Amino acid sequence: MVTLTSVEGLQAAVSLATLTWLSFNMFAGSKSPTWWGRYLVYPVTYVVAHQLGCSHLLPCLAFGTLLRYVINLIFTALSKLDSLVESVKIHRVNPPAEQHERELDWDGPVILSPVAFVLVDAVTPWLRQENVVPFSYESLAVCFLAHYLVVEPIYYAFHRILHEPQVYKNSHVHHHSSVVTEAISGTSHPMAETFGYLANFSFSFLVPAWFG
Repeated sequence: MVTLTSVEGLQAAVSLATLTWLSFNMFAGSKSPTWWGRYLVYPVTYVVAHQLGCSHLLPCLAFGTLLRYVINLIFTALSKLDSLVESVKIHRVNPPAEQHERELDWDGPVILSPVAFVLVDAVTPWLRQENVVPFSYESLAVCFLAHYLVVEPIYYAFHRILHEPQVYKNSHVHHHSSVVTEAISGTSHPMAETFGYLANFSFSFLVPAWFG
């Protein structure tokens, strides 16, 4: 974390305000005239990281983000191979246009993950450059333990809440409206749910950081 002058602080505040607007606007849906700006989150996150002295995370975040897109493309391609999926298809029809349009938010968690890492690094000491250690099997083991002992119980409770009638009607129905499921259907969620999932899954990385 760097000490900012008043001018640098103002510049960072403007960048953070822009990043906040872009993050919220990305969930406005394709009917918003500025919805395309969702991918501007990436360059603005890059600028914010440098302004706040958190740029040491950027190479790993860039690699992880690219890898997530590649994996998604692989699964999407595999899901279109009739020779592979025909025997296990539930619906043998194409998804309706409304579903395709609604699921354009599928990569919301991918876009916002670098933002979450940079902001955590900016406001806590947990991911600071001096605290990031080389890969080890011990750290990987703690990561797995954090996922299964912390993330999974919270995820279960969170998901139960999402299926409460009022919450389901006002939010989670967005996800379950995808009857003809695609490879991207599982990550299509409204804004509040996406933020909740990001916070929950962050424990897989934060717990090892807390353990040093």
